[in-house]
Amino acid sequence: MSGEIVAARATERRPGLRVVFATGYELPVRARAPDGVKGAAVLQKP
Repeated sequence: MSGEIVAARATERRPGLRVVFATGYELPVRARAPDGVKGAAVLQKP
């Protein structure tokens, strides 16, 4: 199960849950949170 699916399911169960995605991909390829996870933040890893 991907992190996107886990986050989407978790936020469905707990609407106020805050989510942060960490990515090693170069921006802007994954500069935004997945569509299924509203309000998630994306942290760019070095």
